[in-house]
Amino acid sequence: MEESDITELAENLRNQDVIEISGLGATNEFACQQSYLNSNKKFTVRLNNNKLVACFGVGSVTDDIGMIWMLGTKYMKNIKQVLLRHGRDWVTHLMIGYDFVYNVVHLANTVSIRWLKWLGAKFLDNPAPEGYQYFRLGGDA
Repeated sequence: MEESDITELAENLRNQDVIEISGLGATNEFACQQSYLNSNKKFTVRLNNNKLVACFGVGSVTDDIGMIWMLGTKYMKNIKQVLLRHGRDWVTHLMIGYDFVYNVVHLANTVSIRWLKWLGAKFLDNPAPEGYQYFRLGGDA
């Protein structure tokens, strides 16, 4: 992921991500910028025609805990098979150096919740912002 991807991503986020970001009180630009700045591993996915599909990564919360994230555009639907084929491998790569990774998901974001379940995420009972739930990957998830 390059810094130049931030503006393009913020301007083209899919509706699910816009709802999730605004529900947490942030703007698209702020969420994309902070995701980029706070990540020690970050990647961009583009189609062959160079259309931005998604950016994702992980940043350290502590030495052994990471915060994982993914923000996508309307082109996410174009890579469903790639996500199924390679998603677990990418999560494994992102988790190197961490005992587990976590984040929150908006409860109305059923597509992301199904994806996270497929990846093996454990949904936690920890208090989360209203309308959201924490999930984690790794550790005893």
